[in-house]
Amino acid sequence: MVKRMKKLVYGLAVCGVLLSCSGCFFGGTTRETRVFDLAEKAKKKPPLPYDIHFLSFRNLSGSDRRFLLRQPDNRMVPDEFSRWLLDPELMLERFLRDEVRGEGKVSVRIRGVITRFEVDVKQRAVILAMDFSLRIDERSTGVSCRAQKALPAGEITSSGAAQSMGECASAVAEELRRHILAFAKDEPK
Repeated sequence: MVKRMKKLVYGLAVCGVLLSCSGCFFGGTTRETRVFDLAEKAKKKPPLPYDIHFLSFRNLSGSDRRFLLRQPDNRMVPDEFSRWLLDPELMLERFLRDEVRGEGKVSVRIRGVITRFEVDVKQRAVILAMDFSLRIDERSTGVSCRAQKALPAGEITSSGAAQSMGECASAVAEELRRHILAFAKDEPK
């Protein structure tokens, strides 16, 4: 009986040592999850001469808070360790509200749809594409805005991708401003 107990205790001790060591071999190092926001421009554009109202934004890009990487074979791979502060539609709506603002009597209502919000690994670029619906009273039009920014040379990093996406968002905001001015040019201010 004592011999069996010694074997059992010895077996349990060996199992305990193996289990505690397995963390060293299989646990590896942990990666920090990095969270990014779109950078705001230091210098704001003057307000447009129209009252701007942003309505709903939809996201059809397949992207969520995780960075979305388009691989050379068109496979879409989310990066579990690089995330956006908000979902793309909320983050871009907030960004555009700040960049495309206005003051005036004529009301311009804007809806947006995100069609691409990704890092293209093959092209080494960040791509942002959006469709907008602009409406003044009963008059409406649709416009598309697309921005692509090459990533910095070297390894593709999440901070480089976030900076490039911020530049793409600024380019889309500028293009949207031009579309609003062209669409509403005949309206009294």
